[in-house]
Amino acid sequence: MSALKKLQDRIAGLLRDELLITPKVELVEAKSLPQSEGQAQRVQDLCGESYG
Repeated sequence: MSALKKLQDRIAGLLRDELLITPKVELVEAKSLPQSEGQAQRVQDLCGESYG
């Protein structure tokens, strides 16, 4: 079993013990995701209404 898979299982187990649900945990190799997926995205309010 790869080290990444072992870590993934350990994290899922720890979360399950705390949250009482079984989460889906998927770890990937470093720098394997497109850059935009790991960053916050700006949100624009296009409704045109002003609150406050």
